[in-house]
Amino acid sequence: MLVEVARTGSYRWALSRQTHPNDALDAVFRPVQEQFETWLESQRLAVATRELYATVSRTILAWLPERGVTNARALSGADVAAAVIFLGRRYQPGSSRHCGAGVVSLS
Repeated sequence: MLVEVARTGSYRWALSRQTHPNDALDAVFRPVQEQFETWLESQRLAVATRELYATVSRTILAWLPERGVTNARALSGADVAAAVIFLGRRYQPGSSRHCGAGVVSLS
């Protein structure tokens, strides 16, 4: 930034790196998320609904490694129940019912 100011007399604000919401996911769960998002698009849901479901699934998939889950095929009923509790702590009661639909879509 200082070099640009010294060279041009001004600084043009810009993002130094383009990011994608799925960048926070590890190499195991990112393909799962991307496949889920592709499936959501094929369902002809409203954009806001697709974005909500994608956000909920991304949140869960980012959390699963903290729970010790390293393979999406290894999810158990207990993992799904724990995900619902996890989401319940993150969202307000009115939002939770929408998140629940996202969890059901993932299962």
